[in-house]
Amino acid sequence: MTYTKAQLNDIEVSRYFIPRVLKDVLITDEHIKQYLAVSERGEKNAGKFDDNPLIQGKRSRGMHMGMWEEGVLEGSVPYYSLLHEPGLPRHVVDFMKKEMFRGIDAEVIEKCYELHKGTT
Repeated sequence: MTYTKAQLNDIEVSRYFIPRVLKDVLITDEHIKQYLAVSERGEKNAGKFDDNPLIQGKRSRGMHMGMWEEGVLEGSVPYYSLLHEPGLPRHVVDFMKKEMFRGIDAEVIEKCYELHKGTT
């Protein structure tokens, strides 16, 4: 099956947030089909979700975004610390720019990411 660039980015962002317990699970075409059914079409009964690493990654990224936003608002988690993770993929940074605070801090996130890149 051929996927659009947007679908591939969405899959890769969810892959980044897959919980450790599922990191070693081989992602199959069936996992991707189930994931896209949930992610794009909002289907509720697209198969068994508990063992689908991509769907668990999507849930995990939602929780992370919520915790990160809360931490940034209360001042306990600066953007720089979020973006200072070694090997942070560009597509995850782009997702953060779009999703965190509905894109309001996209410029700040980009600047922090660029600062971090200069220190590695």
